[in-house]
Amino acid sequence: MKLKELFRSFKYRFYDSASVADFMISAKRITAEYGSLNSLFIHSLSKADNNFPEALSYFAEIINMNSSARFRLLPDPAKGSACKRLNLFFEMDGT
Repeated sequence: MKLKELFRSFKYRFYDSASVADFMISAKRITAEYGSLNSLFIHSLSKADNNFPEALSYFAEIINMNSSARFRLLPDPAKGSACKRLNLFFEMDGT
Protein backbone atom coordinates (compact mmCIF):
# COMPACT_ATOMS: atom_id res chain seq x y z
CA MET A 1 0.00 0.00 0.00
CA LYS A 2 1.35 3.42 -0.90
CA LEU A 3 1.93 5.90 1.92
CA LYS A 4 -0.44 8.51 0.46
CA GLU A 5 -3.19 5.90 0.39
CA LEU A 6 -2.40 4.73 3.91
CA PHE A 7 -2.77 8.28 5.28
CA ARG A 8 -5.48 9.42 2.84
CA SER A 9 -7.84 10.60 5.61
CA PHE A 10 -5.12 12.51 7.50
CA LYS A 11 -5.50 16.29 7.65
CA TYR A 12 -4.03 18.72 10.16
CA ARG A 13 -4.01 22.43 9.38
CA PHE A 14 -2.00 22.55 6.13
CA TYR A 15 -0.55 19.03 6.42
CA ASP A 16 -2.27 16.26 4.46
CA SER A 17 -1.60 12.68 3.40
CA ALA A 18 0.96 13.83 0.81
CA SER A 19 2.83 15.79 3.52
CA VAL A 20 2.98 12.80 5.86
CA ALA A 21 4.13 10.50 3.06
CA ASP A 22 6.76 13.04 2.00
CA PHE A 23 8.07 13.38 5.56
CA MET A 24 8.32 9.58 5.93
CA ILE A 25 10.18 9.24 2.63
CA SER A 26 12.51 12.06 3.72
CA ALA A 27 13.06 10.35 7.10
CA LYS A 28 13.87 7.09 5.30
CA ARG A 29 16.50 8.82 3.14
CA ILE A 30 18.01 10.53 6.18
CA THR A 31 18.02 7.31 8.19
CA ALA A 32 19.86 5.58 5.36
CA GLU A 33 22.51 8.32 5.37
CA TYR A 34 22.80 9.20 9.08
CA GLY A 35 21.41 6.12 10.86
CA SER A 36 18.58 8.00 12.60
CA LEU A 37 17.00 11.42 12.93
CA ASN A 38 18.74 11.70 16.29
CA SER A 39 22.11 11.06 14.62
CA LEU A 40 21.31 13.77 12.10
CA PHE A 41 20.63 16.18 14.95
CA ILE A 42 23.87 15.21 16.73
CA HIS A 43 25.68 15.83 13.42
CA SER A 44 23.85 19.17 13.11
CA LEU A 45 24.82 20.13 16.65
CA SER A 46 28.51 19.42 16.04
CA LYS A 47 28.42 21.26 12.69
CA ALA A 48 26.88 24.28 14.49
CA ASP A 49 29.53 24.25 17.27
CA ASN A 50 26.86 23.26 19.83
CA ASN A 51 24.71 26.31 19.01
CA PHE A 52 21.19 24.89 19.45
CA PRO A 53 19.28 27.33 17.17
CA GLU A 54 21.87 26.89 14.41
CA ALA A 55 21.69 23.10 14.84
CA LEU A 56 17.88 23.23 14.56
CA SER A 57 18.24 25.29 11.41
CA TYR A 58 20.68 22.83 9.84
CA PHE A 59 18.50 19.87 10.93
CA ALA A 60 15.40 21.45 9.33
CA GLU A 61 17.36 22.34 6.19
CA ILE A 62 18.50 18.73 5.67
CA ILE A 63 15.00 17.34 6.22
CA ASN A 64 13.44 19.95 3.94
CA MET A 65 16.10 19.35 1.25
CA ASN A 66 15.27 15.64 1.25
CA SER A 67 11.60 16.44 0.77
CA SER A 68 9.62 16.98 -2.39
CA ALA A 69 6.89 18.88 -0.53
CA ARG A 70 5.44 22.05 -1.98
CA PHE A 71 6.33 23.80 1.28
CA ARG A 72 8.84 23.45 4.08
CA LEU A 73 7.99 20.44 6.23
CA LEU A 74 9.87 21.82 9.22
CA PRO A 75 10.25 25.42 10.39
CA ASP A 76 13.64 27.11 10.40
CA PRO A 77 14.74 29.41 13.24
CA ALA A 78 17.06 31.20 10.81
CA LYS A 79 13.92 32.34 8.97
CA GLY A 80 12.22 33.66 12.11
CA SER A 81 10.35 30.59 13.32
CA ALA A 82 10.24 29.82 17.03
CA CYS A 83 10.24 26.08 16.15
CA LYS A 84 7.92 25.25 19.04
CA ARG A 85 7.08 21.73 17.83
CA LEU A 86 10.73 20.89 17.16
CA ASN A 87 11.73 22.15 20.60
CA LEU A 88 8.92 20.12 22.20
CA PHE A 89 10.13 17.03 20.36
CA PHE A 90 13.64 17.46 21.74
CA GLU A 91 12.24 18.09 25.22
CA MET A 92 10.20 14.87 25.05
CA ASP A 93 13.05 12.92 23.46
CA GLY A 94 15.49 13.96 26.15
CA THR A 95 18.01 15.18 23.56
